[in-house]
Amino acid sequence: MAVQLEGGLPHLLLRADADPAQGAGDVMRCLALAESWHHQGGQVTLLSSVLDSALRQLTEALGIGLAEIPIPYPDTSDLRSSFSALEEASGDSIKLPWVVLDGYHFDTAYQSLLRAAGCRLMVIDDTAHLPRYDADIILNHGLGAEQLSYRCAPDTLLLLGTRFALLRTEFQRYHNVVRSCPEVARKVIVTLGGNDAENMTLKIIEALEQISMPDLEIKVVVGPLNRHLAELERTIRCLSSRVCLETGVTGTAPLMAWADLAVADGGTTSWKLAFMKVPAVIFILAENQAAAAKALDAFGAARCLGRPGDLTPEEIANAILYLMHDKEARQRMNKRGEALIDGGGVARVLEVMLRGGSDGALRLRAAGQKDALLLWQWANDPVTSFVSEPISWATHEAWYAEKLASPHTRFWILDCRHVPVGQIRYDRTDAGAAQITFSVASAYRGKGFGTQLLRLSVDLAGRELGIRAVEGVSPAQNLASSRAFLRAGFEVIEEKSITGHAYFVFRRYLPLQSGKSHDGVH
Repeated sequence: MAVQLEGGLPHLLLRADADPAQGAGDVMRCLALAESWHHQGGQVTLLSSVLDSALRQLTEALGIGLAEIPIPYPDTSDLRSSFSALEEASGDSIKLPWVVLDGYHFDTAYQSLLRAAGCRLMVIDDTAHLPRYDADIILNHGLGAEQLSYRCAPDTLLLLGTRFALLRTEFQRYHNVVRSCPEVARKVIVTLGGNDAENMTLKIIEALEQISMPDLEIKVVVGPLNRHLAELERTIRCLSSRVCLETGVTGTAPLMAWADLAVADGGTTSWKLAFMKVPAVIFILAENQAAAAKALDAFGAARCLGRPGDLTPEEIANAILYLMHDKEARQRMNKRGEALIDGGGVARVLEVMLRGGSDGALRLRAAGQKDALLLWQWANDPVTSFVSEPISWATHEAWYAEKLASPHTRFWILDCRHVPVGQIRYDRTDAGAAQITFSVASAYRGKGFGTQLLRLSVDLAGRELGIRAVEGVSPAQNLASSRAFLRAGFEVIEEKSITGHAYFVFRRYLPLQSGKSHDGVH
């Protein structure tokens, strides 16, 4: 999806570092955004320190300018270099440039100084670790991002969840590709990120060497910042020919398409594998990977073994061997990966960056299949959920398919500035009434969206379902929900107890509908 803007796109500045200690993950996901920006005619400059030759060649091939940062922040030369690049970018257009920050060392002070210098700012973040964020947009594409609490200005847009995952365009050719799942996985890719500081790749190779299986093929991807390349080469020369070392790889999509199974880190690589529907054994190689890796395991899109340093090669080999022979588990990972990452993340982020600030209108749209994961996450929010136990994905998936197909249900999503902020559902209970269920995303509560959901949808539901009254139930302690009903013209008709908790029942009568609804209900 291309975003057409009158006068073209503003200049995009990316500030991310790559070095042997932290790897190249921050730079690579920024490049996914930059690639699409450049393809749409926008100018892009990467501000970075310690880029190796492979990353330099990649940025050059993508048509992205490169400006070196001599010493990263908190050294003051970092800000001076960034201000200089920002001033130059501002002179190219009357539009304010966009700056994207990706790195834990860019604190609140850094963010505030950049915004004060004149730009629009997006911060890519994984952990909500700062006491406050000063940005126009915060992007966290982790599976558990919806549950994090970001302290920021009320008008900051929060892009949370895997629907915003940043994948490079090389992956788009594999969209909707149907993958076969062999009885036994014999093609294995090993990829542990750009640096692998502790050389866990070697430990994985030693584990795989213990697996005795005919026709086993292993491709080991070594990232551009890996300091252990020589040792890995020496080790593999002593092993069987079934292990192949892949270096200088600028695009991993073809290798992932080749593989039946992956052994990978729990960082951004895991999202690529999920999109490519590759079953995976993943490891936690850094603290910032822990939450996402465990969430992937809980969702069933991968099997997380924790930290490889805590395991013996034998234990790792047994886990990989078990998954090689567990076709049912690999098929389940395939399906869960497809549900998790749809490949539209870059387009959604660009839409918000380029149109979200200027278009503040609310939009009510019909819920679709691509909203399934988002609605499952909202349904399991402990603040709004009516159930005591978490709803499993399998249960939600079956229920949601039934609701979308039902002529007695209407399901809508409320978008604000192109960001989903809430959902509302109407279930017809008899010929003249419907039951309402609605919720607002945790990051957007307290802004009046619950009232807007009701106001924008209630008459529409009346026309489409041919009903004369709607009812909703709200926990007595949920004052925000009760206020939303009252402000939208509902009245309390009853107070009752459900599973020992007090609830209010709200009702609103609708104007008489003329004619028939599409399914024949007057």
